[in-house]
Amino acid sequence: MQVTQNALITAEIQLVFEQHRDYYRSSRLHRELMASGHRVVRHRVARLMRRAQLNGRTRKAFRPCRQDSGSAILPRAS
Repeated sequence: MQVTQNALITAEIQLVFEQHRDYYRSSRLHRELMASGHRVVRHRVARLMRRAQLNGRTRKAFRPCRQDSGSAILPRAS
Protein backbone atom coordinates (compact mmCIF):
# COMPACT_ATOMS: atom_id res chain seq x y z
CA MET A 1 0.00 0.00 0.00
CA GLN A 2 2.84 2.40 0.88
CA VAL A 3 4.59 1.53 -2.37
CA THR A 4 1.55 2.32 -4.51
CA GLN A 5 0.96 5.58 -2.63
CA ASN A 6 4.58 6.57 -3.16
CA ALA A 7 4.27 5.78 -6.87
CA LEU A 8 1.13 7.92 -7.18
CA ILE A 9 2.65 10.80 -5.26
CA THR A 10 5.88 10.58 -7.25
CA ALA A 11 3.91 10.78 -10.50
CA GLU A 12 2.07 13.85 -9.18
CA ILE A 13 5.37 15.40 -8.07
CA GLN A 14 6.90 14.90 -11.52
CA LEU A 15 3.84 16.43 -13.18
CA VAL A 16 3.90 19.56 -11.00
CA PHE A 17 7.70 19.76 -11.21
CA GLU A 18 7.62 19.79 -15.02
CA GLN A 19 4.72 22.27 -15.13
CA HIS A 20 6.79 24.78 -13.22
CA ARG A 21 9.90 24.21 -15.34
CA ASP A 22 11.94 22.50 -12.60
CA TYR A 23 11.97 25.53 -10.28
CA TYR A 24 9.89 24.04 -7.45
CA ARG A 25 11.67 22.51 -4.49
CA SER A 26 10.18 20.24 -1.84
CA SER A 27 8.51 22.96 0.23
CA ARG A 28 6.64 24.47 -2.73
CA LEU A 29 5.76 21.05 -4.10
CA HIS A 30 4.47 20.10 -0.66
CA ARG A 31 2.15 23.14 -0.69
CA GLU A 32 0.92 22.23 -4.19
CA LEU A 33 0.19 18.65 -3.17
CA MET A 34 -1.61 19.73 0.00
CA ALA A 35 -3.75 22.16 -2.04
CA SER A 36 -4.67 19.38 -4.46
CA GLY A 37 -5.84 17.13 -1.62
CA HIS A 38 -2.85 14.87 -0.92
CA ARG A 39 -1.93 14.34 2.71
CA VAL A 40 1.86 14.24 2.69
CA VAL A 41 4.70 15.54 4.82
CA ARG A 42 7.40 17.78 3.32
CA HIS A 43 10.18 15.33 4.21
CA ARG A 44 8.38 12.57 2.31
CA VAL A 45 8.13 14.84 -0.73
CA ALA A 46 11.86 15.58 -0.43
CA ARG A 47 12.67 11.87 -0.16
CA LEU A 48 10.54 11.01 -3.19
CA MET A 49 12.14 13.85 -5.15
CA ARG A 50 15.60 12.50 -4.33
CA ARG A 51 14.60 8.99 -5.42
CA ALA A 52 13.22 10.38 -8.69
CA GLN A 53 16.40 12.49 -9.08
CA LEU A 54 14.45 15.76 -9.21
CA ASN A 55 16.48 18.77 -8.10
CA GLY A 56 14.83 22.17 -8.03
CA ARG A 57 16.69 24.98 -9.75
CA THR A 58 17.13 28.42 -8.27
CA ARG A 59 16.35 31.55 -10.19
CA LYS A 60 19.05 34.12 -10.69
CA ALA A 61 18.56 37.40 -8.89
CA PHE A 62 17.37 40.25 -11.09
CA ARG A 63 20.16 42.72 -11.65
CA PRO A 64 19.26 45.67 -13.82
CA CYS A 65 21.75 46.93 -16.34
CA ARG A 66 22.49 50.53 -15.54
CA GLN A 67 24.22 52.88 -17.87
CA ASP A 68 25.76 55.58 -15.81
CA SER A 69 26.19 58.85 -17.68
CA GLY A 70 29.43 59.52 -15.81
CA SER A 71 31.01 56.20 -16.75
CA ALA A 72 32.63 57.46 -19.96
CA ILE A 73 36.43 57.62 -19.92
CA LEU A 74 37.52 61.21 -19.50
CA PRO A 75 40.98 62.60 -20.16
CA ARG A 76 43.12 63.16 -17.07
CA ALA A 77 43.49 66.64 -15.73
CA SER A 78 47.14 67.69 -15.52
